[in-house]
Amino acid sequence: MQSRFHRILAAAAAVLLAQAPTRAQDLPPDLALVPGDAAGFVHLRVADIWKHEMMRTVRDTVQSAGVKALTAFEKQVYPSPAAIDRVSIVLLPPKTDREPPTVVGIVRFSEAIDQAKLLKLHVPNALTAKAGGKTLYADRQTELGLHFADDKHLVVGPAPMVEAFLARPPVRSGGIMPAVESAAKGMAIIASVNIKALPIPPQAFNEVPENIRPLLAAERITMTMDLKDASPVVAIRANYANAKAVADAEDALRDAIKIAKVLMTQPRQQLEKALFEKEDAGPRPAQELPELFGALAGIGAMNQLNTILDNLPIKKDGNDLMVGFTVPKEFSQFAGVYPVALGLMLPAVQKVREAASRTQGANNLKQLGLAMHNYHDVNGKMATNIYDKAGKPILSWRVHMLPYIEQDNLYKQFKLDEPWDSDNNKRLIESMPKVFVVPNAKPTKPGMTYYQGISCAKGTSPRSFFINDPLARTSFANITDGTSNSLMIVEAAEAVIWTKPDDLVYDPKKDPPKFGGHSANGFNALFGDGSVRFIRDTIDKAVLKALITIDGGEVVNYD
Repeated sequence: MQSRFHRILAAAAAVLLAQAPTRAQDLPPDLALVPGDAAGFVHLRVADIWKHEMMRTVRDTVQSAGVKALTAFEKQVYPSPAAIDRVSIVLLPPKTDREPPTVVGIVRFSEAIDQAKLLKLHVPNALTAKAGGKTLYADRQTELGLHFADDKHLVVGPAPMVEAFLARPPVRSGGIMPAVESAAKGMAIIASVNIKALPIPPQAFNEVPENIRPLLAAERITMTMDLKDASPVVAIRANYANAKAVADAEDALRDAIKIAKVLMTQPRQQLEKALFEKEDAGPRPAQELPELFGALAGIGAMNQLNTILDNLPIKKDGNDLMVGFTVPKEFSQFAGVYPVALGLMLPAVQKVREAASRTQGANNLKQLGLAMHNYHDVNGKMATNIYDKAGKPILSWRVHMLPYIEQDNLYKQFKLDEPWDSDNNKRLIESMPKVFVVPNAKPTKPGMTYYQGISCAKGTSPRSFFINDPLARTSFANITDGTSNSLMIVEAAEAVIWTKPDDLVYDPKKDPPKFGGHSANGFNALFGDGSVRFIRDTIDKAVLKALITIDGGEVVNYD
């Protein structure tokens, strides 16, 4: 058995790392668009995957719909899925660690596409722009961007990302090129991550067991799946900085395999309990059969996974660590069903996640609202930024909240007479309490928050809840519009350092500041009475400005 697995690994590695490199000028047009210095690359030969044995169940299901149904489907979808030959997904590293990475898709069609028809269907409001000398079609409503490399190749993604992708000069070398070259040689599925190009913070792996961390020190990881046989062959290659790093990674991988087998113990026991607990009680009622079948299938899957782990060949090749295995035939036959089921479930899953994130975000704001009210009870006024003797703000009002959200120990570590970026206070930025984290928000550096107040300049009328004046404080008495009609803290569109006296700025002569962007259709907001409401993006600007002010005298009709 062991020698068989080593033969599998050797065959897969030979495909992955063919000695004769593909020259850049020999790459097919879709792969020639992939920059070698990309942070990530995924390539799928869609047509080959569709024809493989693992997709047989899905093919049979689709074909069972009949010619009439298939014809009706083809009439209503353009371009036809059957015309998609290959798809590549490219991840470009962000310019700074505060920006999201650029992600675009490159689609190759097996037949020429009608550009005018596609634009009319999918980006009817598109504006034409130039990026890197190439034409970009950007729909400002949907933010979808398209670029036709030729009549068979399409670059697609969010318009700003497609624009950034096209504007970059082509790079024909770099850490991703071996994966691109493997894709050019016919590998059905390949994914590669140039980890060195990603801004991963040092503390990202703090929760990982120490003996496993060397495994995560890889500079590049590439996975391929060969579909030449009925059972797919998977090969994974991780590249490390030097011989010692790869040796440490090998030890870590062996430890990780042991840990994985231990972690399977408890779920296996639960499955065995479900299967054997009533073994002698006779046939079970119909409502218990799904659990029974699930337990049987689960035990079988774990047995096969154990077999793979027990026989997993691990090989060192210079500074690379390699593993490979054959996907069991029964797994591969069902593999095609999983994406279909996932696709059907995805909208429901997204709605559940969205609702859970909104609920958690509302709970965070409620805690902050209670803290602000408790602060008012103790001090007679609401918390504000902390100012120095010259009247310059040096720390955020969020720091004043700490004793009221059970973070008194953290509060005592701050030097309240020093600015947020002093040597002492700066080291506390990454200790931001979880209550300041907006669930499901865009990733940020540690210590950044989207929860912000709305501040106005001294003398502004009508004024907002926070005012940039060391002598001004908000109390319930001067919220004359009513606490239930006045915004206190909101989910902002851009993050700020939580200890820095930095908030959204309100100017009655301008449009309201930008809120939200983390939930579909709106954002959570905390009102002066401590209630939290979800404000939709469609809210009238005049109504929103009335909610921002605390003493404008506006009549607000908002639920």
